Amino acid sequence: MTAPTWPRVSAILAESGLGPDFSGIPVDVLAAAQARGVAVHALAEAVVYRYLDESDVTPTTAPYLHAFRAFLSESAFQPVAAEFRVEHIGWKFCGHPDLWGWLLAKRALIDLKTSASLDLDAAARQLAAYRMAMEATRPTEPIEVTAALQLRADATYRFHELDTHGRAEQEFTAAVVVYHAKRRTR
Repeated sequence: MTAPTWPRVSAILAESGLGPDFSGIPVDVLAAAQARGVAVHALAEAVVYRYLDESDVTPTTAPYLHAFRAFLSESAFQPVAAEFRVEHIGWKFCGHPDLWGWLLAKRALIDLKTSASLDLDAAARQLAAYRMAMEATRPTEPIEVTAALQLRADATYRFHELDTHGRAEQEFTAAVVVYHAKRRTR
């Protein structure tokens, strides 16, 4: 059985205007940042699943990987999964959270970010969607911590714990409703 072709969280947020605003960023700078982000996410996944080949680390990605490893060491975060698919059957969307695991004996969803500045409201909406999907499929295992982990070019990190209940969840569900309504009327 194949997975449904529901829209991804990022597409829903982008179409609704509730995702991060990249409109003022030159195309070449944005492309480089996206490529760096993809590479860093792949390295983090490799660290979590213990198949990292150090030759895959470049001078560009090395500081971000160092920051990720520092976070793992300093926080005692215990990853369960990285870069995995979630879906919400009721709301008909899917997504790919970056990290799921245990942080100080609490179930945690963490989204990795490699940008110098963050739109924390957009990150909260994204994580709200992932949390909703996780909790819909695992109702007895609530997510207790949601956070954006900002990996920085200076090899440091910032941990931004985000409230994904309340406003963030309401705004994401409103975006999902509008997204699906627009497709029904086309």
